[in-house]
Amino acid sequence: MGILSKACINFYELDFKTIILILSPIIALSSLLINYRTYKAFNRREFIKKQIDVVTQLLIDLHNQHFELFSNIYSGKSGYNGTSHHITIFELNECIKNNFFSGDDFDDNKPVFFENKCNQLLDIKKHIDNPFMPKKIADLLDNFYSSWIHEKIRITDFKENDKAILIKSKFLVEDIYFNKTSLAPYHAYLSNAFAYESWGNFKKCSLNLEESISEWFKNNDIYDLNIRRDFKTNPSLPSLVKKQ
Repeated sequence: MGILSKACINFYELDFKTIILILSPIIALSSLLINYRTYKAFNRREFIKKQIDVVTQLLIDLHNQHFELFSNIYSGKSGYNGTSHHITIFELNECIKNNFFSGDDFDDNKPVFFENKCNQLLDIKKHIDNPFMPKKIADLLDNFYSSWIHEKIRITDFKENDKAILIKSKFLVEDIYFNKTSLAPYHAYLSNAFAYESWGNFKKCSLNLEESISEWFKNNDIYDLNIRRDFKTNPSLPSLVKKQ
């Protein structure tokens, strides 16, 4: 009986040791997998956090960067009459949604020119090139970026009753075709960027950009987004929009 008991104990000890031998690499591999997934999840959270900071800064810049939008009717030589509005891209979108910038003065088929001494609507190149900027938003921003100016028109070349849509901003990138010294007074410039090919393109690109930013935040569980349309530099515009 003692010999049998001793044999049973040896068997169970051997079996336990075998189980430990088998389970040890499985446990180690499982721990490694859990650590990897934890590390990967941590990296993704950190990446998303960085993206949120980057897209938020873009939103702040779009709130703060104003430009002037002109609709001019020329009377021959250098004379013209028209309207101008000092707005942000979000305020512009509010007007577009209410069909304010439309009709003969804002023909969807007309190109959008730059006035002299500027060649960018907004300071966006730093955002386009940022590796943390979501690609879809960067691509939509790229629609507005002028990499060169392919046409220069003297104001005196506009004939009587010609109409033109122009933009004036404070942003100039000097290392593109037609540098600062080439931008002369009394000229209008046509950019190669998709948004400026027509007023219809411009409106579509502007609306798509805002929609993409809002959608990206919602996809990351941020819903209460503060997109401002205060018209602080153009307080009379909202009342004009409401009349439409």
